[in-house]
Amino acid sequence: MKLTRLKKALPNVQTHHFEERDIKGLTCDSRSVTEGYLFVAISGEEQDGHPFAIDARANGAAAIVVEHKLDLPKDTPQLIVADSREAVARLSAEFNGHPAARLKVVGITGTNGKTTASWMLRAILEAAGEPSGLIGTIRYQAGRRSIPAKNTTPSPIAIHQMLAEMHQAGQTCAVMEVSSHALIQKRVHGIDFDGAVFTNLTDNEHLDYHGTFAAYRNAKTMLFESLSESAFAVLNIEDSSSGYIAQRTRARVMTYGVSREADVRAIVTNPSMSGTRFELYTPTGTVEVAPGFFGNYNVANATAAAAAAMNLGIEIDAIKNGLEQYPGTPGRLEVIDCGQDFSVLVDYAHSADALSNVLTTLRNVTSGRIILVFGCGGQRDKTKRPKMGNIARKYSDYFVITADNSRAEQTENIIADIEEGIDDCDYYTVEPDRTAAIRIAVAQAQPGDVVLIAGKGHETYQVLGNTTIPYDDRKKATEALEELKIGKQKVTVACKGNSQWNRSRSDQFAKQQEAESAAAAGQR
Repeated sequence: MKLTRLKKALPNVQTHHFEERDIKGLTCDSRSVTEGYLFVAISGEEQDGHPFAIDARANGAAAIVVEHKLDLPKDTPQLIVADSREAVARLSAEFNGHPAARLKVVGITGTNGKTTASWMLRAILEAAGEPSGLIGTIRYQAGRRSIPAKNTTPSPIAIHQMLAEMHQAGQTCAVMEVSSHALIQKRVHGIDFDGAVFTNLTDNEHLDYHGTFAAYRNAKTMLFESLSESAFAVLNIEDSSSGYIAQRTRARVMTYGVSREADVRAIVTNPSMSGTRFELYTPTGTVEVAPGFFGNYNVANATAAAAAAMNLGIEIDAIKNGLEQYPGTPGRLEVIDCGQDFSVLVDYAHSADALSNVLTTLRNVTSGRIILVFGCGGQRDKTKRPKMGNIARKYSDYFVITADNSRAEQTENIIADIEEGIDDCDYYTVEPDRTAAIRIAVAQAQPGDVVLIAGKGHETYQVLGNTTIPYDDRKKATEALEELKIGKQKVTVACKGNSQWNRSRSDQFAKQQEAESAAAAGQR
């Protein structure tokens, strides 16, 4: 593509030593530059790309996009822009022929539920005969290609390349998770979304990046502010931030939830580990859904996906079929089955709200005890750590605190922060080695129990210090179960305080739940 054509995609651009060039590709990484590439220097939060422009030129860059004029060889065309992040988004769309305009594109954002809701929506669209691509936390699905995800929302260059690939492969829709980081960094700038979905917002996530809850909410709201009047906004009526978002979007609003006031709502009729049946009420009719997934929060995700599908013109029967055919999402309450007489589940829950949702869901469908393995990530919001410790104390019968992705922090310090939220509790163990922690949990399980391994879900690595090692909770759980089956596993558990593990916690919890339910009924 000619440089002149790309230049026209940049408003108010200035030039220095401009010459026509053939552009063969775009990149923001000087190391990936090859002959004929256009290098865009990004002023990043941790590193400025401008000093690397000379390396990009030496590697064969045909031209450079910068925010200020650089001292480069005179035969280097420079396009000078006010915002290089916005520029790379515009250039990516132009270079790939504006593929978003040729697809129905739905963005999904929120603290929890983005991944599951996006996989459910894709399942519905596929069941309705609308082949769809996927961009999100676990992987990117573009045409026949399945690409492991590095970021929930990748760079604009990658996004537009994949959207173009989806269109070329005959896919008609694209479902995209949109993170708050991506919105702030303008990775989806200029994409004309057909609609957007808001799942929920919790007050203790990503504060290490955004600083305050208000800033975090404003970042999420940017997606809905970008919507046109012809687009749709699907909002969670149960979340207070939905009102804030509704006031700031031009799109038509459809609400979802369990409230009677919601435009699309679900009423659970039969919760169980084998699947949570529910009635789905929509403006076009009612249908009973018998899916393979369980949990009220997953029903909420399904309702969000159904509302988005309705706005895309999908009939209610296809919505039912898609939800019932939904195969599950990797690392989201994923079952590890080696023939044992208790359940082992791996889930991505790594926030206080998500962990609470999973544990309360399991409590409602579990006849035995809940055994939990979890930790917290390093170099992330520290305020959630004691909250997650308190949730583990409240909702599990026994838990093991271990490492997650500790990164540059000491695992022992992270565990100490978690323990600050654990008062008067002697039914837990600290084991910094995550593999050993899983072995401990599995070894304690009895028939009818549930072992929940939370925090990493689909991830296939662990970051400890400056080292990233191959690691998969699902494989480690399978190994522990196989060792248990052949009698190799010998694990001694020492609870805090050296006390006996209280095996009546489930009964205590049931009585507590009954009391709370009775009190709530009295207030109504």
